[in-house]
Amino acid sequence: MAAEMMERGRQNWTKLEDHLRRNVKARRYVFVTDNYEIFSNCKHDPNTNGIHDLLDLSKANFEVGPNSILISGDMKCAWKGVEPNDRVKLIIELFKFSRGYWQSTPFTIITMDFCKEQFMPKKYWYDNWTQYIPEEERLCVTNFGHIYHMQEYEFRLIFDLTIQVNGLHKIEFKAWAYDEDNKLRNTSICFEIEGYFNRI
Repeated sequence: MAAEMMERGRQNWTKLEDHLRRNVKARRYVFVTDNYEIFSNCKHDPNTNGIHDLLDLSKANFEVGPNSILISGDMKCAWKGVEPNDRVKLIIELFKFSRGYWQSTPFTIITMDFCKEQFMPKKYWYDNWTQYIPEEERLCVTNFGHIYHMQEYEFRLIFDLTIQVNGLHKIEFKAWAYDEDNKLRNTSICFEIEGYFNRI
């Protein structure tokens, strides 16, 4: 029943997105971040170490430009306490800073099995990350010590959106791992990207 409700929800959201694309004029924004390390730790979760709990980026390169980030180098899977066959739940949420605190927005992405979808075309993370991992290296991020030798690519910071998003925002990434018995592992991931949306 829960799976059917979730599938209906995804179908309804897809229909809404299609309707908005056809009938609502999109606005173009550029996302600007002052953090040249790109990723920040989640301030509300001091027990996590941000992106470094998931990936060792010491050999990756991020060159921030006015409208894009040029990404290259190696990324090493660093999630400790998980196994390659674990199921991973991932939530990506966009928050807006308003009136002194972070407020949720309609932009949320949820997958109950990220490993099955990590290299699935048309997914958000495929378009912006995993399609640039060589095919022979396409193992789930739960494979501790595995290295992705990234093809150099440009991550564009210009977005066409159908709602107004001016001002300070953050994109928060949260992940949990479940063992083969569907038991939650005693480890989780939380990191964020903070910056400003400016209308072009």
